[in-house]
Amino acid sequence: VTVFVAWWTVLFEYIARHPDVTPYFDPSGIHVLLWILRGLTLVYGAVCLAAFVLRQRRPDSPALVYEHALVYRTGCVLVTYALGLYTNLVSGLVILGGVSVGLVLWGRGPVLLVFALCVVLFSGITLADQLGVIAYAPALRAAPYREGRLDPVWLITIGTSSFVVITMFLL
Repeated sequence: VTVFVAWWTVLFEYIARHPDVTPYFDPSGIHVLLWILRGLTLVYGAVCLAAFVLRQRRPDSPALVYEHALVYRTGCVLVTYALGLYTNLVSGLVILGGVSVGLVLWGRGPVLLVFALCVVLFSGITLADQLGVIAYAPALRAAPYREGRLDPVWLITIGTSSFVVITMFLL
């Protein structure tokens, strides 16, 4: 997950520096998304360090499992909200991939808790959007296609991410 978040951070750093490449992204929304991704990169680095230390001292501690699951889900919700819950495949795929991998690694307890949290957050975001309280996909200002053709940058960022998650899910 850390590598995945770092990859997105690098891609969106490029997009922020070259707004002419992706006219469908809102520059202010990209900067917010970048702060989220940078923060997640730092948090995941801290999680890796904590895992290294905690696993040596208390290998059976559930605290790290719950913490990782909550950070993963929070990051997924924030990023998919910024890009639009229903505009990209990542929203559904991170739920399926996260639940599948989580069940194998950690068991039902933390995974079902985080899944329920995700459903509540996605439902709340959808309701708030439909009531006009928040904007849908604040990082976007237009659809990521022109003249019936998907933009290559969208394909690289969202498309490769979706492909990786689908591949992991199938394996």
